[in-house]
Amino acid sequence: MSAAVLQFIDESVGGEMLRDHEVRLGSAETVRVRELLQLRFGDNAATACDDFTRGALRLQVAGAHIDSLDAPIDLVPGLAVKLIRLVPAAEH
Repeated sequence: MSAAVLQFIDESVGGEMLRDHEVRLGSAETVRVRELLQLRFGDNAATACDDFTRGALRLQVAGAHIDSLDAPIDLVPGLAVKLIRLVPAAEH
C-alpha cells in the first residue's frame, strides 16, 4: 500500500496561488480539520485554527467547503486541500 500524499494549495481570496506543496503520510486515515491544519502549519497550527474559527482562512477539501474544526476528513492518496486566505495571517 502506498503512502497517502496530500496536496496543499494556498490561495488568496482572488484565486492567486500563494503556495503549493505535498505532505506524505504513512497511511490513509481519517483526521479532524484541526489535525489537518497541524499537518500543514506545524508549530503555527494554533494560529491557523484561530484564523479558521474567525473566518480569516477558508478550507476546501476535494472541492467541498469545510466549516468546522471538528469535521472528519478522510486522508486518501491524491487528496487536494485548498486553503484560502481571506485576510493576512496574524503576526505572532
